[in-house]
Amino acid sequence: MKRVLGLRTEIILSSGLLVGAALLFMTFLLLRLTETRLLDQAIKLHTDHSTALSIAVEQLPELEMVQVVEQYARHHELLHWRLVDQQMMPIAMSTTLTVRDRAQRELRYALLRQSPQIHLSFPSTLNLWPNAQASEQYVEITTSIHRYGTTYALQLRYPLHNIFEQLLALTKLAVLFCFGYGLILVLTAILLLNPSVIRPVTLLTRRALQITDGDLSQRAPESGPREITELGSAFNQMVDSLQNSLEEQRHHYRKLQETYEKLKQARQHLAHSERIASIGNLTSGIAHELGNPLSASIGYLELLKKRCEEPKNRDLIERALNESHRMDQLIKDLLDFAAPDHESAHANCAPSEVLKHSCDMLLQQGALKERHLSTDWPEQLSHVPIPPIKLQQVLVNLILNARDATDSYGAITVTAIENDLKVTIKVEDNGQGIEEQSLETIFDPFYTTKAPGKGRGLGLYVSYQLVHDAQGELQATSTQGKGSCFTVTLPIIPGES
Repeated sequence: MKRVLGLRTEIILSSGLLVGAALLFMTFLLLRLTETRLLDQAIKLHTDHSTALSIAVEQLPELEMVQVVEQYARHHELLHWRLVDQQMMPIAMSTTLTVRDRAQRELRYALLRQSPQIHLSFPSTLNLWPNAQASEQYVEITTSIHRYGTTYALQLRYPLHNIFEQLLALTKLAVLFCFGYGLILVLTAILLLNPSVIRPVTLLTRRALQITDGDLSQRAPESGPREITELGSAFNQMVDSLQNSLEEQRHHYRKLQETYEKLKQARQHLAHSERIASIGNLTSGIAHELGNPLSASIGYLELLKKRCEEPKNRDLIERALNESHRMDQLIKDLLDFAAPDHESAHANCAPSEVLKHSCDMLLQQGALKERHLSTDWPEQLSHVPIPPIKLQQVLVNLILNARDATDSYGAITVTAIENDLKVTIKVEDNGQGIEEQSLETIFDPFYTTKAPGKGRGLGLYVSYQLVHDAQGELQATSTQGKGSCFTVTLPIIPGES
């Protein structure tokens, strides 16, 4: 029987990595101790030399004292030295280096306390870079000189670059050693873990991704270390359970979908019936309330037209008669919508003329006040199978909706083109646009986004029905904050232009 390994190998490798980390820590700790020891030795040596120099020059004249200090600085290759009197006035110095506050303070302490002052400038072991400035690696020792009742302060800056170079070389060796040891451990871990852990886990991951993509026929191998074998077995059990659960969910989903479609059809049928009934009641009321007064008004206007002889007034009367007849036709159309079996007349019109008449009428009535109307269509467009009064009703509804959707000085564009045996009319605006969820219901009767009293929600519904009855299409697109576009597409009547 094949022997099943546990996680012992993995634990040994992990322990090896921990030993490597401990070795690296110990190496840097030893480097730190070495740095401290070397620096302490250097500081003690330089402090003793500085003290001995201060004692040696106490009995010398001031000029000879300066010469001795200069010789000492050249011999020990000092970075900088400075000699000041009791009033902190410089007597001699190696360079014109600016005296920092810290150096001034140490000179003052040496004069007052008469004890050596030590300042160390050296980078940390963890921050040893080859491009570090040698001028930043020094120890500065300040001592006092007593000469014939006068106290002087001598400040000497000893270089520590040789110690820096030693530590840098040791650090490189330590890093290389730890890196090589770590590399050996990693390679050993890979060789040992690859067949027992890495390969099974990789295969298990691949199977999981395939199952995520919907392939539930995949199974994980049940081989390898004991824990990996148990993991593969548990994974396969989970897939089996998931597959059974998914089949049950699909079965329930199909039933819910069928039920939903039935309810949706019933709801649409009921809503359509309610809307048609409401429109029937509305049109009946309109016909009863407006039919007779409107007929009387048309009769009076006809009499007034016959009696009027002034051309200007006669033109106004004719326009009023045309609009009255249009109102009368609209009432009849509403009655037609309330009666589904009504047989509409087979009429057609020239879209160019209806477009021009509709735009001119709205401009003359002032309905597009403070709006910029742009128009563009050919002078001749083929006839389409819709009565002119109905196409005008559609265009007026769409243009007025565009007006209501724009602010003052908004832009409305009406265009028309003929292609693919169809006439396409577009009414665009640069208003606030329509919400995406509203685009699905804007053609329903009594649906409106206008304020109460500003609209009844019948304009787009009636327009949609008129275009649909003419075998055409009315579509709406919109972008929030940029505007909307309503497109009327009507088939061309062959042979008529």
